[in-house]
Amino acid sequence: MPLRITKTVNEGNSCQLTFQVTDYSGITGIPGGSMSTATYTLKDKKTGIVINSRQDADVKSSFDINGNFSYALTGADNVIVNDQFRKKEGDIEEHLFVLSVTASVNAQTISLVESITIQVVNVKSI
Repeated sequence: MPLRITKTVNEGNSCQLTFQVTDYSGITGIPGGSMSTATYTLKDKKTGIVINSRQDADVKSSFDINGNFSYALTGADNVIVNDQFRKKEGDIEEHLFVLSVTASVNAQTISLVESITIQVVNVKSI
């Protein structure tokens, strides 16, 4: 791996996450079928608050045979949870999509934990 992805989305909008998970070489994709676990937690970066009850959610079926991942976050996943970022339009709150994968590739167990930053843009002020 490692994943170095930042996604920007307006508050309340859905978005699609797509990327490939590779073995330690960074070249070969890890097939979804070789994964024993693949889960994610969605949380606010600043406070650590879990968003929309997305804690340790199973996403193993979101991987194909080449390790390509595709998953849709809903509008309810992309909400501003910290009032500090509700003050003016355009403020950005960062969320983390923390992916944990355990797989067996070529008789080797691979454990990965990666974070994707999701920048949620406030589209309305309070």
